[in-house]
Amino acid sequence: MLVPLIYLINTHNGVAKNNIERIKVKENYPSIYNYLISFLPQIEQRQDQGKDWTNLRNCAYLDDFEKPKIVWGEISDQPKFAFDDSNYYVEATAFLMTGEKLKYLLAILNSKLSEWYFNQISTTTGMGTNRWKKYKIEMLPIKEPTETEELLLEKIVNQILTAKKSDPKADTTALETEIDQLVYQLYELTAEEVKIIEE
Repeated sequence: MLVPLIYLINTHNGVAKNNIERIKVKENYPSIYNYLISFLPQIEQRQDQGKDWTNLRNCAYLDDFEKPKIVWGEISDQPKFAFDDSNYYVEATAFLMTGEKLKYLLAILNSKLSEWYFNQISTTTGMGTNRWKKYKIEMLPIKEPTETEELLLEKIVNQILTAKKSDPKADTTALETEIDQLVYQLYELTAEEVKIIEE
C-alpha cells in the first residue's frame, strides 16, 4: 500500500528580533496559495493572522521549538515529561521548557517525589487525571544540585533516553527507581517521608 507523504508547513509570521523572515506562501508554495484563495472570505475572518492573510499570528517563542527542550501534555495521570532535541513543535494542549540543566530537570520532574508533590497542588480533571499546567509546574521546588548530583542524574537520564530510542517499549523501571532514590537523597527525605510517597 502506498502511503502519501504529508507535510505540515508552519506559515509563521517571522521573528524580527532574530532575523527570521515570515513564510511567503504565495512565492514558496504557489499550489497551496492557489488552493487557499478559494477559502479567502473565511480565512480573512481569522482573528489570529499575521501580516499577510496566509501567515499565522506572531509567536514570541517560535525559536524555542528549535532548541533542546522538555515537553509535556497538559492532562495526564502521572508525570510524562519528555526530552526533545529534534526540533519538534507542540500544539496548544502541550507545554515546553527550554534552558539549562534540562536532563537534570527531566529526572526531577518525572520522579515519584514530583508526582506526589504535584498531586498535592494540582487541579484535577475529576476523571483521575491532573492538569499539568505551566504555572503549577513552576511551583515545584527544584533543588540546586552539586555538579556530581547533576552529572549522576543526567547519566541515568541519558541511559533511559538511549534505551527508549532503540526500543520505545524498553523496560527502564530499574533506572527510574534509581533516579527516585537519588532524588530522595537530594531532597534529604527521611525513610518515613519516602514511605509516604511510595504508598
